[in-house]
Amino acid sequence: MLHALDGSAVRRWGEVSVLALTANRAALDRINVFPVADNDTGTNLVRTLRSAVLRLERNPAGDPESALSVFAEGALHGAVGNSGLLLAQMLRGFALGARERPVVNGRCFRSALERGHELAAASVAEPVEGSMLTVLRAAVDACEDGTELSAAVHAATTAAITALRRTPEQRPELAAAGVVDAGGRGLLLVLDALHAVVRDGGRLVPEVPDPGDAVVPAAHGHDSAYSYEVMYLLSEVRATAGELRERLGRIGDCVSVADTGESTGVGSSADLWAVHVHCDDVGAAIEIGVELGRPHGIRVTRFADQPAAGNTGNGDGRQA
Repeated sequence: MLHALDGSAVRRWGEVSVLALTANRAALDRINVFPVADNDTGTNLVRTLRSAVLRLERNPAGDPESALSVFAEGALHGAVGNSGLLLAQMLRGFALGARERPVVNGRCFRSALERGHELAAASVAEPVEGSMLTVLRAAVDACEDGTELSAAVHAATTAAITALRRTPEQRPELAAAGVVDAGGRGLLLVLDALHAVVRDGGRLVPEVPDPGDAVVPAAHGHDSAYSYEVMYLLSEVRATAGELRERLGRIGDCVSVADTGESTGVGSSADLWAVHVHCDDVGAAIEIGVELGRPHGIRVTRFADQPAAGNTGNGDGRQA
């Protein structure tokens, strides 16, 4: 068992996370009904973590502080979808929290994970219960200062399992579809990957059962009030994150604005932000970016072009 993370352990965490998310990608897409049933949570998380691992491969680091910073930077630059951006912000906060302690051990783990929750929650215009943030909060609360790293990671992962199982009680959309929150399930796979790295391969979470060819009821398919997802990076920012969220909130929902901390290392300043919104007027979303900074890396997804996903209602995603 590991008593502290080093650069090699961070890299293995990323690699094992990508493997777990890839194995469960289709099933996670199928159980994606909140906040929008756009059937892409698994795909978005895989793409986000692959970007993070690729950044680590190109910029190998032996010390955990540098490795975590590079890992988070890669995730933020490659973040796809709301779930990808939240996961990237969690990793960025974890990296910031780790910088505050000389060793990334059990004492550091809780504070790093808590910082991750703070940044992820701060990036969302309207945080809600029964989501990825709920699962992450439960993981933080289960950790105790002073415990060994393996014990802290085990407690966090176990608590996340329990919190995930309760998400249908907190979101009527999940209860109606008979599934748990897809983003929370993806986060749990990432925590379980860390559990495997720290505890010599020990896993707590089975794969999400494959839903096969079952069909999601029409009521749960692409039920966004808006037609497009718009994401971009914003540099040379001339506004606060709150102002940007407020402007985007006038034209859409699922608004997230995350400071990437790009200028001098993760968490240093708001020179580069990652922006996410669901809306009907793509031009307006981009124009807001032009008015408040310099948008680039613009990505637009039309929900109608997303493949429909299936759900049997027989427990897909429930096992945790």
